[in-house]
Amino acid sequence: MIEAGDALARLVRDEGTRVLATLVRVTGDIDRAQDAAQDAAVRALETWPRDGVPDNPRAWLLVTAKRRAIDVIRRETRRAGKETEAVMFTEPGHEPAETVDDDLLRLVFTC
Repeated sequence: MIEAGDALARLVRDEGTRVLATLVRVTGDIDRAQDAAQDAAVRALETWPRDGVPDNPRAWLLVTAKRRAIDVIRRETRRAGKETEAVMFTEPGHEPAETVDDDLLRLVFTC
């Protein structure tokens, strides 16, 4: 049986450029594509030794990288709104309408 690290090294050497090209096309950003490919390679090193090398490692790497890129894009899309909301609560003079004296209850509402 081929070791996971050896299989990944061979895959990156032989197919890495094609995987990266596909990710650049999908994401529209070379930096995001490179990050997604690297994250997928790390994920492969975590899962392949446990689960075995998949039948089609290139497809596995590509799908994993695409999913990672989509997650990052979604997180970045929502970040601006969350940052604006957080700034509103940290501005001086902004006090909540009601204060909660119970620390445990305040923690629940904060979460």
